Parts: sequence; C-alpha cells; structure tokens
Amino acid sequence: MNKPLSPALQKLMAQFGEQLPDKLAEIRRLHEACEGSDDQTLQDYYTAVHRIAGSAGSYGYREVSETARLLDRYLSDVLAGEAAYSVERAEELLAGIDEALKQSAP
Repeated sequence: MNKPLSPALQKLMAQFGEQLPDKLAEIRRLHEACEGSDDQTLQDYYTAVHRIAGSAGSYGYREVSETARLLDRYLSDVLAGEAAYSVERAEELLAGIDEALKQSAP
C-alpha cells in the first residue's frame, strides 16, 4: 500500500521538475564547452551531471537519474584518465538523458 506524499514533498517534486529542463540546459552548455577546453570545464560538467544523477531519482525521475548515471560514470572515467573524452560518446549519453526527460513523469 502506497502512502500518499505530503503536500510539502509534492511541492518539492514539482519545483524540481520545473527546474530540471534548466539544469539539463546547463549540462548541455557545459558539454558544448568541453571540446578543446580545460580540465576545469570537464570537472564542472561532471559535477553538474553527478548532481542530476544523484537527485533526479529522489524526486521521481528514475529514468533521468539512471541515464544521467551512465554519463556520470563515463565522465568519471575520463577525469580519472581511464578513458579519452569523445564528444560523440558524451553527446550520445546526453541524448539519452534528454529522451528520458521527455518520457518521464514523477
């Protein structure tokens, strides 16, 4: 039996959902800035993706969280020197997040 969500939690979930497109737009901006940029831009990109991967599921966007986690892991590997950065691979993973958002509803 599912317990109804409190009005306060419903409000937080709605606010997160309203802010999510802006957060993903910022991630896309960082993605576009990564080509030929410094390590700090890549770190900022990773941090933004990591935050979405961690928080989206808590606010009812499980698919967004799961697809963001794939990009999070890829960027983590790049930062650790275990993978080379590929704009195409990052774009592919980012497109997965965009698609998950289109199909998600908390």
